[in-house]
Amino acid sequence: GTFTQNGTGAVSLSASVTAVDNDMIFATDVTCLTPVTFWARTASITFSAGLDCGANQVVLNADAMNCNGGVDSVQGTSQLVIYPHSQGSIGIGDGAPGDLQFTTADIAAMKAGFTGGVIFGQSRLASTITIEPLTFKNSTNFRSTGEINVNGAIVGDGFLSFTGPVVLSGDTTITPAIYVTCTSTINGAYDLTLSSGSGSTQVLGAIGGTTALNSLTIDGT
Repeated sequence: GTFTQNGTGAVSLSASVTAVDNDMIFATDVTCLTPVTFWARTASITFSAGLDCGANQVVLNADAMNCNGGVDSVQGTSQLVIYPHSQGSIGIGDGAPGDLQFTTADIAAMKAGFTGGVIFGQSRLASTITIEPLTFKNSTNFRSTGEINVNGAIVGDGFLSFTGPVVLSGDTTITPAIYVTCTSTINGAYDLTLSSGSGSTQVLGAIGGTTALNSLTIDGT
């Protein structure tokens, strides 16, 4: 059944938490003392307060997720990995379609400091990822063998990496603080600007091979 933590005291974890295909709800602050995986699979994970990952990699596996603790309530100094259990789509940003959705408020909850970045998706899953205009406070990697749809101004503190085929769904500007990497193709009849900060811009696949871009601008230092 549903896993519900509804006491008033904080929670400390030193092992993974599994609630196979059942919702997982934490009412108070959660602190991870070791690397932890939260397995809800086809169900949901809700953090009503804070999630402190510490210096540990934390993996969130669910088909629905809510970070309700407010701005900067999810923190850590290692890596946060988030992906759906099923082959469902991922929507990132208000209005982005997806089975697993992250609102602008969910992204704002992820405090800067994850040195290993935040990873959405998995390279083995063909989940469609849709990203609406957003600012990411950590280096962020979007991974899928399906389409990664991008639209509008996408800003990152650190690097922005797109591990999978990118499709423009509107005029798009991608602006990381350090570098941007696209490991596959880029297509879509819109304007694209890749504007790296202190690092490089890398595109490892064909640009406009299937659908030509209206324009391409690459800026960098």
